[in-house]
Amino acid sequence: MSILIVDDSLSSQHLNKVLLESGGFTDILFAQSAKEAFQVFDKSCVNGKQTIDLILMDIIMPDVDGIEACHMIKQNEETLDIPIIMVTSKTEKEELQLAFAAGAVDYLTKPLDKTESC
Repeated sequence: MSILIVDDSLSSQHLNKVLLESGGFTDILFAQSAKEAFQVFDKSCVNGKQTIDLILMDIIMPDVDGIEACHMIKQNEETLDIPIIMVTSKTEKEELQLAFAAGAVDYLTKPLDKTESC
């Protein structure tokens, strides 16, 4: 299973990677922004099929936030079927409703806890 972590915080990327690897996941990709995520999508598309199976995305990011990035991903034919889980410190219902409306399937709160993530 290929997992893309989209988070502008290198420490959050590292923590997520450690937790995922402890759960047996080894195919982990990274992007620090929505723009980088789309670059990763371009590189991971094989014969018109996306090889990324899951996206873990922060809501708070520079330029394009995670909610808008989620919306953009769900508008793209090559990426619309990839499940997106928001990983965020935000817990306000309005923010989470916007994330779900944009296409997120779930959310986890930061900092991640091994019990929740594996």
